[in-house]
Amino acid sequence: DFQLRDQDDSLWRLDSHLGDVVLIDLSAMWCGPCQHAATTAQSTQDLYEAYGFHYVTVLIDDPTGEPIESADLGAWSESYGILTAPILEGSRDLLQSGGATNGFPVTSWPTFILVNRNQEVVWGLRGFNEATILEAIDEHI
Repeated sequence: DFQLRDQDDSLWRLDSHLGDVVLIDLSAMWCGPCQHAATTAQSTQDLYEAYGFHYVTVLIDDPTGEPIESADLGAWSESYGILTAPILEGSRDLLQSGGATNGFPVTSWPTFILVNRNQEVVWGLRGFNEATILEAIDEHI
């Protein structure tokens, strides 16, 4: 479980979405493939929302590699037309490489993690491939 602030300055908590399928997109604002993935976030959310699906972006670094601030969330949302998919204020403290014992295992950007309705991690991907991501969602929705 984790809880982080979203682009609307509300707390978003994974445990609040038990029974839903959640795609976690761990991204950095300076990362080209992360930016490309962001262009698909809202359309993916729209495609599966009726099935209890959430596309959740956790931003780790700002455009200069510094920690994320709340204004960065709004900028990401505006830049990529993300209206209803949560964008969360993350940090390197959430990563195994940042010292978190049970942190996210990010070794490349972006990293995707799919959590099923029982909140079990069932799939992951390093890098971005839209077709592969959609196949995984279809399999677990």
